[in-house]
Amino acid sequence: MSKKKREILGVPDYTGAGFEEVTEDLKKQLSWTRDTIQLLLSDRKNVEENLDRISEAKRLLNWLDYWIDLFQDFEREQDRMLNELANGVEQRHVDIIEQIHGRSLCEEEYWSRDFEYNLYSKIDDSFVPLLDRIFAGIKNQLHDYRTLGGLYKRLRTFVGTGKTGPSMLDVRKKVPRKFQIPEGHSWSDLTIRFLDDETISLEIGRKFLGAYEFQVLGFQDERKKVPDKLWQTLRSLAAGKGEIILKELWSEDRQKLKKKISDLRKRLKKMFEIKGNPIYYHHNRASSYKASFNILERIEQEDDSTPRTAATKENELHILQEHRVHRKDVERETAKEVRGISKSKIRSSF
Repeated sequence: MSKKKREILGVPDYTGAGFEEVTEDLKKQLSWTRDTIQLLLSDRKNVEENLDRISEAKRLLNWLDYWIDLFQDFEREQDRMLNELANGVEQRHVDIIEQIHGRSLCEEEYWSRDFEYNLYSKIDDSFVPLLDRIFAGIKNQLHDYRTLGGLYKRLRTFVGTGKTGPSMLDVRKKVPRKFQIPEGHSWSDLTIRFLDDETISLEIGRKFLGAYEFQVLGFQDERKKVPDKLWQTLRSLAAGKGEIILKELWSEDRQKLKKKISDLRKRLKKMFEIKGNPIYYHHNRASSYKASFNILERIEQEDDSTPRTAATKENELHILQEHRVHRKDVERETAKEVRGISKSKIRSSF
């Protein structure tokens, strides 16, 4: 599968692909990662040689170092995994690819775009072509990592088929995974981002916790082997930018939602062990349930054939600012409820 073919047809479907084809594409990914690192190192040298001529040069160097370090981390993980695959596929190999896929999507959809907008607005016009080349290299590499979404799912089907013993798929945890959250963090520091219908990424502050499919986190309907009702509730929160408005629901549906929200609260508290209420009942005219954390739907990938205009970048920045405003609103509303409502009244309200 050539790089050119993937850019035309989009993310490929690896259903039925053989192990050799999967490993061959993983090797190509590693090769492209190394090429990108070399290009960025060359561009970094160019910036260093023009420190006095480039405004925001130090800021650009720091930003380049961030991406070089990130891709070098990915390179080491990919290289180690490929060397180990000769002895059979283990679940940890699948996890490596899944984490790289999730992390790259987060970078592409959020931090990179915010920084890109700010850098372009401040760099000298004569060095815009250099910045164009740097961003093109980074963006293309992140685009390449989208392929890993299909690769890690296909790679999972080979777990336990080599010299590593029985499949680890049979012993995956069926209880919600617990995350070690450093003290001092609140629910407003947590960001849950849907990467696709079955996968979310998790961040606490600026720390990336990983990308996980629903079954790993305990959101699987054990009878049907599909996402359970609480996962669907989480998706509804994301669709509503962290809020589910009750007046839009029938009375019967409101009662069902009340139970789901209660169960989802318990599950989230067990997973993260953060103090406070992850989802609270908002007393307003419409009445609603609001998430105390940030929860985002996947930002649809743009068509790479469409030029990125200043208006496009403005719109992306506006989306990011909306999420930040929502987070501040949640913090204020939570503080109001803590001050104005007793614990017994809160329990009776739900």
